Amino acid sequence: MIIIARFTFELTAPMHCGGGEKDFQEERGLLDAPVLRDALGFWCLPGSSVAGVLRARTRQAYGPEAEKRLFGCAEGDGTASLVWCSDAVLLDWDGKKAAAKCLQGGSASIGSPSFVRDHVRISDETGAAERGGKFDEEYVPAGTRFAAEIALDSWGGTLGSRDLSVFAALMRDLEAGRVQFGGKSGTGYGWYRTVSLDIRSFDLTKAAELDQWLALDDAPAFPRACGTVWNPAGQQPAESAETLRGLCGTIALPLRAQAPVLIGGGSDPDCDANFVFATTACCDQAAKAFVQRCVVPGSSLKGVVRHRFLTVARALGIADPQALVNAVFGSLRKGGEDEKDAGRSRIAVSDADLMLTRKNSPCDPKGSRQSIPHVAIDRFTGGAMDGHLFSEAPVWAEDLGLTLRVRVDGLTDLQAAVLMQALLDLALGEAALGGGDNRGNGRFRLDPKGSIDCELSRGGQVLELHGAPASLGADALKTAKEWLAAMDSAIKSARGSEDKEQSTC
Repeated sequence: MIIIARFTFELTAPMHCGGGEKDFQEERGLLDAPVLRDALGFWCLPGSSVAGVLRARTRQAYGPEAEKRLFGCAEGDGTASLVWCSDAVLLDWDGKKAAAKCLQGGSASIGSPSFVRDHVRISDETGAAERGGKFDEEYVPAGTRFAAEIALDSWGGTLGSRDLSVFAALMRDLEAGRVQFGGKSGTGYGWYRTVSLDIRSFDLTKAAELDQWLALDDAPAFPRACGTVWNPAGQQPAESAETLRGLCGTIALPLRAQAPVLIGGGSDPDCDANFVFATTACCDQAAKAFVQRCVVPGSSLKGVVRHRFLTVARALGIADPQALVNAVFGSLRKGGEDEKDAGRSRIAVSDADLMLTRKNSPCDPKGSRQSIPHVAIDRFTGGAMDGHLFSEAPVWAEDLGLTLRVRVDGLTDLQAAVLMQALLDLALGEAALGGGDNRGNGRFRLDPKGSIDCELSRGGQVLELHGAPASLGADALKTAKEWLAAMDSAIKSARGSEDKEQSTC
């Protein structure tokens, strides 16, 4: 038997899958990190990357034994993978595969232009940009759609109930968007929503289903009469391995702007300001065009959360707060003994679209910009400096807001406690997003009319919230109080050990 899933997804944040291209292309210029394209120049996501994401999710959520069984291993004589994945290929505006249309003699209208985002590395110590820390990366814009095929193949053998239950759970995770595609996932890249997930099983010992399997085309979806519909929800639940991994899941906080917002400091030929809100390209499926929108990058949001996390850790008197930051947000040390301290990030923050909350529509970059003149002041005389007039054009509207989406993976109680405090500071307007925070820009507060979405697990317990905190049921409220008590105890324990070390000295 073979089970095949045809999966179509739409990016809700930019995606970056690099490698395979030269840094310099005549049509795109010199890039620090170009994205991968197929032979026809279309964006693509290799099957190896899709399989790697699913394999990592299987190991994290269902254990190493399930990973070895489904994806094979090289131990001993080795075993072949039961799961295989196709490349995720770009879909044209009409929902058909762009490359396939070209190979069949037609043409694709969507194209794959080059979109580049500039970044700058921020110092943990000063909170300012590091010298020589500027870099750029090409990205695939949010709104772009891809199609992929994922199969569970018994290779002529028999699929066990454990194989089927884990694969079913993996498909549910895929449909729910619990994984991210491509690189830079820690800074918000690779988030998506499922457009369609159609799963069919084929019993190749039956002539009719064998003929249907042999006649399959490469369309994003199956023909109506093809194989047997396979429902993941009808399978036996898979045993979770996340009970030993600390706090896992996602949190989404609705924030309302209290001041103008300036991101990046780009330029616009239609605006005379020196510093303009740097917009991000998005793929508008309804308009069948690439448009520019006001987006706060996940890297910027994560940088703010990271810096606030460090501030909270220091304020609590936790021993070696920088080590705690590195354990949560990842670190990369080069050379010497420090290489053993390198580690991946356990937190991901998605890009956030600036929205007009009353209309629930994206913020118009030009309609919401406000030009603000400034003049540099001579600190010696207190007067205006000659020739130092400049202006900025931040985005500002009365009902401007965004949703801060954070995904965590295996945080300890101490790490979770400090993170929750950092997020609380953001929700109370005590930390700013973007540039010009020293003159009041970038302040947000929790939107009282918005909906908090929370799906978290810890120690075998699950906490879900969709709405205001007051909507929590009695059981969920009890779970939340238990978690908060454990986090508070972890902070007291960390501070107690530090006080004990100081008294000993």
